[in-house]
Amino acid sequence: MKSLSLSTVSALVLGLACTHTFAVDGTITVNGVVTDSTCTLTGSGPGTAGSKNIIVTLDTVPTSTFTTANQSAATKSFDLQLKNGAGTGGCDAATNKALKGLFLETAAAADYDATEKTALVNKSTDASSAKPVFIQILTDADTPVDYSQAWGTQAKSAITGLAADGTGTATMTYKARYFTKTGSVDAQNVTATVNYTLQYN
Repeated sequence: MKSLSLSTVSALVLGLACTHTFAVDGTITVNGVVTDSTCTLTGSGPGTAGSKNIIVTLDTVPTSTFTTANQSAATKSFDLQLKNGAGTGGCDAATNKALKGLFLETAAAADYDATEKTALVNKSTDASSAKPVFIQILTDADTPVDYSQAWGTQAKSAITGLAADGTGTATMTYKARYFTKTGSVDAQNVTATVNYTLQYN
């Protein structure tokens, strides 16, 4: 192994000290967040259950409900709340303040309709391909979520329930509903799944 003598080190230090000084053209700032990974998103509200993996159950409706194209039915509102590990309250203030929203995506492009990209395809074993029923998820402003869009452009619900210092329970309200493109549907069970990612700054 080659050793570096003290005289060589001194020369290196001197060389660095004698370099020219230039004006600063700009800065590079690196930001980051360390979050409490024990916090979990949970469902809250009638017909909603689950922690992390959330289930929303829509009311049963007859086929006669659907009569026109692009019609929806049985809209159900549900809250998603970021809770601490014990589930007894909100997440820590730093994590809450860093939270920017929820990104929703499907496992594959085939899981949403090719032309109506807000419509989740029914994946039930008895789903009708001739007269299908779709599922839509909407933000708190009643905007259907488009699954072809990336984070930053996809519509998302506002975060409520937090004080200015980040304390409280971060809450995002979404809605789910049946949807038909044609206005004519067959009787069928309906199920659709989306993946969510909590986005932080």
